[in-house]
Amino acid sequence: RNISKIQPFRQIFEMQKEDNWMPLESNPEVINKYVKDLGFNTDKYCLSDVLAVDDWAQDMVPKPVKAVIFLYPISENQEKFREKQAEAIKKDGQKVSDKVFYMEQHAANACGTVAMLHSIVNMAKSEPDLVAKDSFIQKFIDETKDLNAHDRGKYLKGNKTLESAHKDAVEKGETQAEEEVMTHFVAFVEVDGHLYELDGRKDFPINHGECKAEELLPKSCEAIKTFMSRDPDEIKFTIMALAAPP
Repeated sequence: RNISKIQPFRQIFEMQKEDNWMPLESNPEVINKYVKDLGFNTDKYCLSDVLAVDDWAQDMVPKPVKAVIFLYPISENQEKFREKQAEAIKKDGQKVSDKVFYMEQHAANACGTVAMLHSIVNMAKSEPDLVAKDSFIQKFIDETKDLNAHDRGKYLKGNKTLESAHKDAVEKGETQAEEEVMTHFVAFVEVDGHLYELDGRKDFPINHGECKAEELLPKSCEAIKTFMSRDPDEIKFTIMALAAPP
């Protein structure tokens, strides 16, 4: 194991071993069961694999698509871009709708859960019936709606019920979980006519420009292509769509 590659990841989160939630597998079946147990209506929308960013693969995805979940390897190139992007936005600003739900990630390997909550909570703003009353997700929405992104992250990290559910989903995966991984989940959603990249490791949502609801998948794939272009020899990218059932 290359410790020099792992060290920056540890520095980013400044977390101890007990904060490690273990990584979720990018597996629609596993994550669908996980979010259903948390109170999300998977009969209406569920995760499906997106096999590629090409048109033929997008055409295979059931419609409508409500969110896109992207898993990518953390690398030196990705980190350099992330820093430059943050500096540019802090200097020049960006438009972010106040309708966007956003939270930080404070627990190691909780990015899969954060990406799903980013997707579901933003979807539930216009379709509240997607979340069961008295469910964990509804409680999360109610108790974090007035918090800032940092405090939402602290709330999540301190919630042992969700941590237990997350780790249970990890155990249901088909691959053996590792404590130290160099991959990361982010979500893409359409809110208020714009495409947003929601990444709990970043200081704010990233506005990728105007986007109609029906353009969510193709415009997310365009954004994902820029991630891929930064590491052209990398193959460990996966994409899932939160969409109508197959």
